Amino acid sequence: MPNAVFIDLRRNFQPMAWSVFCHYFGANEPFFCHMDTLARYYEGYDNLMQHWRRHIG
Repeated sequence: MPNAVFIDLRRNFQPMAWSVFCHYFGANEPFFCHMDTLARYYEGYDNLMQHWRRHIG
């Protein structure tokens, strides 16, 4: 995908996390059930996006 365009849309973490935490998505995924786990997943996502910005952008 050499010409692919990636768009990174963000919301503040707290409202986004509360929205995910309060909704049932049909699966018992760990990041849906525990706020601290959701925070770790978000941190991983943020680190990945920082990596791409440093090396691609």
